[in-house]
Amino acid sequence: MSARRFWYSLGAITFLGLVIRVVYILHWRTDALADVVDRVNDSAWYHRASIALADGKGFISPFFSAPGHGYQSADHPPAYLLFLAFFSKLGFDTTTQQLLLTASLIGTPTVLVSGLAGRAMHSARVGLITAGLAAVAPNVFSWDGMLYSESAAILGVTLTIWVSYRYWRNPSLRGAMWVGAAAALATMSRAELAMLFVVLVLPLVSRHGERGVKHVAKRLGAAAVAGVVIIGPWVGYNLSRFEDPVYLSVGAEITMASATCDETYYGEFLGFWHLECVRKIREDLKSEFPPTEVHVGDTVYMVPQLDQSEEAPYFRRAATDYISAHISRVPKVLLARYGRVLYLYRPNHVVLADNYFEGRDLGVAQAGRWSFYGLALLGIAGAVALRRARIPRYVLAAAFVTVLAAVTLAFGNPRYRASSETALCLFAAVGASAAYDTMKTRSQPRSEVGVV
Repeated sequence: MSARRFWYSLGAITFLGLVIRVVYILHWRTDALADVVDRVNDSAWYHRASIALADGKGFISPFFSAPGHGYQSADHPPAYLLFLAFFSKLGFDTTTQQLLLTASLIGTPTVLVSGLAGRAMHSARVGLITAGLAAVAPNVFSWDGMLYSESAAILGVTLTIWVSYRYWRNPSLRGAMWVGAAAALATMSRAELAMLFVVLVLPLVSRHGERGVKHVAKRLGAAAVAGVVIIGPWVGYNLSRFEDPVYLSVGAEITMASATCDETYYGEFLGFWHLECVRKIREDLKSEFPPTEVHVGDTVYMVPQLDQSEEAPYFRRAATDYISAHISRVPKVLLARYGRVLYLYRPNHVVLADNYFEGRDLGVAQAGRWSFYGLALLGIAGAVALRRARIPRYVLAAAFVTVLAAVTLAFGNPRYRASSETALCLFAAVGASAAYDTMKTRSQPRSEVGVV
């Protein structure tokens, strides 16, 4: 396939991805999201926090702040929030505008980069198949209509995969720097993606390139410096504004606690999360450390006395104490979590919870379930084909390792699998390409395939 044909085709597929996302948002998401952001959830957090940041109030929690009393927040790494705040500063601050910007400037580039990653990994055909899958897959495009950082995380991981395969084919000091920078950008979207430095950047840069301790150290140093330049300022800022040390985010403790109680270890929500898991912890904190009442007109705001770093140990202790007391249930809980994220345990409940708690459209959530099964089957064939072609699979597998880590510490939710969706598309694209070659070979006359 000529380079011109590849780029024309990739451009057309990318445009298709944009159209799908815009139509999805304008016809299905605007009313639904208006309802979701009225709740206390991540969509509402990103929407309100981005406006507050654009107004010069800093990185504060929109749920626990009061006028003149900003409550410092590090619930999430800042990449997606900064993206929204930048455009909020320019006046694009309605939920619909924020969704369209996400779809246009994050979701659509993901389709393009997916195609480039597929070509760098395998071939132009695999690149185009990957881009096509990323354009239409419900588990990829639906996050662009949610006001979640998953869109940014998917793009960050896809960029990392692309530059990783480029590095694999042509190792260099500059290439190592780009790998580290891409992994850092992904980390700034979701904290668990920091694992990419261990499971992807380290083995990739160490194994490929000039041998010798000196050369390896230079490449690792370049990757590390790129990562520090991008992540360092955020870590330094966090260390300066909380009572106890906070690095990337402070959300892990409350997330872990929200999935550690009787309801999630024994009940209907086995392997999931439940509000009751943290309700009592919150009540105990309010009792021991009464929040500050801030009166603004007829409205009374309750600003917590402890900052997030001081609250985190209470959630962590409650979770670890419960786990210790119910240690025999941990294997079953973990299996349920893994089963949920793979639609293998109570898939109907997973879909309904995805709809009710996350606000994802029921039809899209169902389509995401069934398309996942198909992509997974093709992905298995793709993994076999990559092995035969001696193309490293750990570059793609690294995305799934981060998902496994997140689910192990948190709970089973398709949302935690989002950052690995384009890696799945890449595996599936190789499987589809291999299947096409097999069918084409079998359809040819025997004499054309070398059989006399």
